[in-house]
Parts: sequence; structure tokens; C-alpha cells
Amino acid sequence: MNTGAGKLVLGYLCLLILIHGVASAQVLMSDASGKQPGNLSMAGEGSPYPSAITGTSGGVLPPSRSEIIGEFMILALNLKNPASMHTVTKWTIPSVDVKVSGDPDEESRQCLAESIADINNLTGSVHLQIIEGGSPEIEMDFIPLEEFPRQIPGYVPNLEGYTRCEVVKGSLQECTVWLPTTGVDEELRCTILRHEMARGIGLMGLSDHPESILSQGSVADGYSTLDRDVIRLLYNPALRPGSTEETVEAYLAA
Repeated sequence: MNTGAGKLVLGYLCLLILIHGVASAQVLMSDASGKQPGNLSMAGEGSPYPSAITGTSGGVLPPSRSEIIGEFMILALNLKNPASMHTVTKWTIPSVDVKVSGDPDEESRQCLAESIADINNLTGSVHLQIIEGGSPEIEMDFIPLEEFPRQIPGYVPNLEGYTRCEVVKGSLQECTVWLPTTGVDEELRCTILRHEMARGIGLMGLSDHPESILSQGSVADGYSTLDRDVIRLLYNPALRPGSTEETVEAYLAA
């Protein structure tokens, strides 16, 4: 094997190690402080979710190193949004309580449980759990769509899901997620829920990949392979909350 090819293989193997949480190197923490809101919604309908891209079908190539890094920069650092701080945002506590309020139907509760299970299988260091009472870190508020303008601070018209989080130095403090009980069908409601749950764990950007749960206008039945790789990378302990684009790029290039 020539030297150039060897470096490429070694680089890809290092990325896989990073994604699966066994790297031990540290990333410098940003000096940025204060709170920032993270808002987003899902609107419109899209094509059925392609099952081959979820990794359930054989013969599909996994995302490349460059695809994973590029998508991470867009979703986790929200580079396309000039108003964003462009730093790593994530939960830093081992257990994140999720409380349901409002009037969700049984299908929505089941979708929430499945979404939490998927996320828990990917984050490793952080565990989400549904609680009945007390003060949660994430509150899932199911309300009629027509109530959105009255109940959501700073609501933007025509949004069918909304997440607002408080963040201090890259560490998520608490999030409220508003989800519609009317105005959308069950399939789209579950897509919106999964989309907003991804927001609630720190993925604040919008994907350009139509199969991604974080692309605007798609109807996906789960997190795509690339979504999953990005979540694993976000919750690798080596990537500290508040890390900037420069420190993330430096770590990934090392």
C-alpha cells in the first residue's frame, strides 16, 4: 500500500473510532457564554422515506468520512445559520428527564418512546427517560396547531413543530418542544416529533439530504444512517460542549 492510500485508510479508521466513543483526546472549550434559543419546525410533506438509506437493506455503502464531517458541521454547528454561535451544543448530564404534557394520542406516545430509544442507543453517555411529574429537562407539549401562535413565544407563522432550548457555554440546560395534535396526519406528526427530538439533543441545523429526519419537507420513518453517525459523533466525549468550528476541524484532522 502506498503512503497516500495508507493515510486515507488510517484517517477513516480514526473517524470510526471517534464516532463510536472510544477516543480519549480533548477539544478546547470555547469561551463563549450566555444563553441562546434554538428554534425550528417541520413544515410540508415530502417523499416516502427510502428504507435502503436507513441501513436496513444490504449492499448500501455507509456514508464517507467527508459526508459525516460535512453533515456534522451543518447539523451540530449550524453553519448555515448566520445567527447561530456555531459551537457544539449537547447535554452534559448523564440522565435527561422528558415529560409529556398536553393531549397526545397513543400513536404519538409510541413514536416518542421509539425516538428516545433510538437516541439512547446512539448517545452512549446520555440517557433520556420519560417521567410523569417533577421538573424535566425536556418538556414535550402536545397542543392543537391553531394554539401555536398564542402559546409559543416568538412563534413564526406556518411552523408545525417548534423547539426552544436554553444553552450555557454549549451545555443544554432545558428545552421545550411544541408538537401539533391537529392539522397534520399521524405519519407527519411522528416525523415532526423525531425531528424536534433531534433538535432537543443539540442538532440545530437543517440537512440538505432528503432522507434525513432533519431535512425540511421530508417524511421519514426514522433517523437515517448519516443522522445516526452525526449523533454518535456529537456525543463522543472528545467533542466538548462549546467547541468551535476550528477546534472541531483540528480534532478531526489530527
